[in-house]
Amino acid sequence: MKKQLCMGILLLTLSSLALGSEKQNSSPPGQNNFLTKPSNIQYYSGLYFGVGIGVNSNTWRDKNDIDNHATNGDLAFNSSLSVGYGKAFTIESLNSSFYLGGELSGQYSPFQSTAFSYQRFLLVPAVKLGYFLTPKTMLYALGGLKKYMHDLNPMGGIGIETMVSKKISLSGQFTYTNYHNNSDHQKWQGGVLLGAAYHFNGI
Repeated sequence: MKKQLCMGILLLTLSSLALGSEKQNSSPPGQNNFLTKPSNIQYYSGLYFGVGIGVNSNTWRDKNDIDNHATNGDLAFNSSLSVGYGKAFTIESLNSSFYLGGELSGQYSPFQSTAFSYQRFLLVPAVKLGYFLTPKTMLYALGGLKKYMHDLNPMGGIGIETMVSKKISLSGQFTYTNYHNNSDHQKWQGGVLLGAAYHFNGI
């Protein structure tokens, strides 16, 4: 419940910021304003580097527990460095714009819980699919893998990202991982991450 509330507040805040900024920066016809030009989606195309900071919610239970209902949990700080490459494009027949890209992030989280003690640092490859709500703001989905010990576990997520200049974007995302195949514990992890990225878009 707390994770869902945090995610709702995060997405609402970023959506308000993005849409409010779009309204404030509308320009008269003929005025060059990157925030309102239809080609703004191209600011997302190309290479980018990002940083992020957030919180992970860790939950686990002992598979050997007789009643199999007792769970434990904690919160842990999380930080991230990422590099990615993608392309923004428009499908005229749908009158909609989309984004397709790949991302590799290095994540560090000093877990205190015993069940997650081996996962302080990891590399997370992911595919990023986006839909443009406005020319400068997109809603996106993530799909990737997290390696824990010797196992690969599927990770999914959603987020929202908005350009605040020609090179800089701000984002907020929620990810979820089910560590279904590890040791004697069944583990889940939800994470909220606030990020910023610099785009090498050649513009």
